[in-house]
Amino acid sequence: MCKAKILLLTALWLTSAAVAQQSPAQPVHSYGLYEYTSFSVGHDSSAGWSSVMDSAVGYSFNQTFAIEAGAPFYLLTTTQGTSTTGSTTGTTYSGSLGDAFLRLKAQRKSDALDYSTSLTATAPTGDTSAGISTGRATFNWGNRLEHGFDRVTPFGEASIGNSLNSTRRHPRGYTTLGAVSEFRGGAGFDLLQHLSLETSAYADVGYGNQKVFSRSVRKGTIGPAGAAKHNRAFAAAYLTAGSASLVNDQGLSADLSWNITPRFDMGVSYDHSLHFATDSVAMTIGVRLGSGATKAGK
Repeated sequence: MCKAKILLLTALWLTSAAVAQQSPAQPVHSYGLYEYTSFSVGHDSSAGWSSVMDSAVGYSFNQTFAIEAGAPFYLLTTTQGTSTTGSTTGTTYSGSLGDAFLRLKAQRKSDALDYSTSLTATAPTGDTSAGISTGRATFNWGNRLEHGFDRVTPFGEASIGNSLNSTRRHPRGYTTLGAVSEFRGGAGFDLLQHLSLETSAYADVGYGNQKVFSRSVRKGTIGPAGAAKHNRAFAAAYLTAGSASLVNDQGLSADLSWNITPRFDMGVSYDHSLHFATDSVAMTIGVRLGSGATKAGK
């Protein structure tokens, strides 16, 4: 808990310092080399505290196509478990590398609809004992349609892949391996200059056999008594195998973003899972360098 408080205070200090030292926005081109790094601190009601630094280096070929690569670095991940003797133990993983990724991105804007798509492949470089990697290569193909009406932008998203992982927008207390789709629909609202709010409802739908790796139960132990309530198999065991129902989920989320300058942004996100009855909140600070004006993929 002390480490988590220190991380939160550090993030708040960095935010206040950056706002106080703002400089005029630099011109940003639509093509060329760019780099985006974000630092997030979050808390999940089932998995506890975590913090991650996510970096991506990319190249925009034009206003339509881009490619980027990177890897998350987990500064803090907490787990707990009960040993065979009945004693409860807690483990804090510091400095755990996540799965490296390569992402291809494309977008097309028109008067009727704006469309964006991304294809992401990961390599199993992450720490499986902390539940942040399945130990297998994964992929995800995501798509988004949206249309802006003055200050309101309705949108819809759909993806298909072979894994669910924790993201800045949707923190999860587990990582999955198995065919799965994510669906999301909602609207974005331009509240003030550079300040926006996005609210949505989502559904995760699994297909066939699934494996779920817990981020809250240490490998070699079991979860606390009664942890599996509200369908939380991931809170009772480090590894659970079964049918698609293990990963099916529905919920609500909100993401408040402040693009302070074209190079600096921060945000606060909230997620509530209706199926698992969990709540999570995260605060993120991001810095982008080089030619890319848009954030790296979430």
